[in-house]
Amino acid sequence: MIRAVISAFLLALVLAAPAATGQDLTQQAVVTTSEATFVLSFFGKVVEGMDVLDKFQKVDVKNETPKERIELKKVTIAKQ
Repeated sequence: MIRAVISAFLLALVLAAPAATGQDLTQQAVVTTSEATFVLSFFGKVVEGMDVLDKFQKVDVKNETPKERIELKKVTIAKQ
């Protein structure tokens, strides 16, 4: 298990602890930032739209949950 992220904007699987989800341990796909930890595995990287992800990081949160619903309306996954 990797505990530090070298690069931002990587697609990764992370383990969500019961305290964070209120459920059993779960895996979630995320885009890393320089602050990401507990990464299980990397499986891709963001090549466009970093400005959108920067805006996501600035959203007000309460208990690690956004105060307002945010979502990506379109995502393109391409093999390179």
